[in-house]
Amino acid sequence: MKSNWKQTTLGEVADINVSSISRDFIFDEILYLDTGSVTKGKIDQLQGMRMKNAPSRARRLVQHNDIVYSTVRPTQEHYALLNYPEKNLVASTGFAVITVRENADPQFVYFLLTQKSVTDLMQQMAEHSTSTYPSIKPEHLAGLKFLLPPLPEQKSIAAVLSSLDDKIELLRDQNKTLEEMTQRLFKEWFMGKDLEVRRLGDLTEVKRGGSPRPINDYISTKGLRWLKISDASATPSPFIFEIKEHIKEEGIKKTVLLKAGSLVLSNSATPGVPKILAVDSCIHDGWLYFPKSKLSNEFLYLLFQQIRPQLIQQGSGSVFTNLKTDILKNFDVPFSDNQTFEKFDLFVKSVFNKIWNNESQIQTISKLRDSVLPKLISGDIEL
Repeated sequence: MKSNWKQTTLGEVADINVSSISRDFIFDEILYLDTGSVTKGKIDQLQGMRMKNAPSRARRLVQHNDIVYSTVRPTQEHYALLNYPEKNLVASTGFAVITVRENADPQFVYFLLTQKSVTDLMQQMAEHSTSTYPSIKPEHLAGLKFLLPPLPEQKSIAAVLSSLDDKIELLRDQNKTLEEMTQRLFKEWFMGKDLEVRRLGDLTEVKRGGSPRPINDYISTKGLRWLKISDASATPSPFIFEIKEHIKEEGIKKTVLLKAGSLVLSNSATPGVPKILAVDSCIHDGWLYFPKSKLSNEFLYLLFQQIRPQLIQQGSGSVFTNLKTDILKNFDVPFSDNQTFEKFDLFVKSVFNKIWNNESQIQTISKLRDSVLPKLISGDIEL
């Protein structure tokens, strides 16, 4: 241990859940932050609502540089460092709101808490909780032990890690802009036009994935990748690079193995979500795939993005909406001449290639970040 680094706990450098809504709360309208709305520092959306209609969990008050850290299933990585939040932002009680004191840097503490070893440790504690689902208590966080460098070094470490995060965010913003551009182009060329329509099933073969059962007998730490809906929802990209689970190779007879570059479409739980595989993977029966098609993957991806609301509306299911293959096969889609399709594909494929290249960079930078983070936080790498 470096002589100027000291052993401490989170409870010695931060306060947890110090501010909640009270009678003197002045806002009638609030922005509500739920645990499911934030993942790995990225807030997807805030729900605007009247305070009187807010859920009972809307209680936590936050301020600039507070860390919100979900106490439920920590490895799902529902956490963020808040940057000048709106004054009427209210967080769910499913978060621990961590307010860092002056003797520590909020960004340093945020990076400390979000490294994999810590989220894994918190998950282990959560698994031993007596609640109906794995969750941690504020005292679990407060008791977390770590080495704290002097404040200037904390800031230097945080600056290095932040620069990597900023690069990742820049590439993601570029990809979002590029995809929005292709969506606009698709609408201009094919939606709301007086074009011929064809049944999708006449243009594309639609098939369903498969699952070996009982699936828990086949889940493994290695083997064939096993694509889940959570892998798709974890990334805003059209491409899926990371797949967490695997199945044993003997399960191949009961499933479908797709090659990288294949297009898939979710058909249950969260139906109508298209993704393009960047790696080989097996798919279960909650996915549709398209082994033969007269339409490009890029065209189908953009089409499914456009028609998703109609697909969901036509879906059925007692608990979850299910998108049956017949619904998709019988869906009318715009059809044009080969020259138009070729011209469209030529441009759109170049844009998707750029998105893919950006996403590849994101994967490389993310791996670099994840490898140096614990070494910087522990002092193994000196700045």
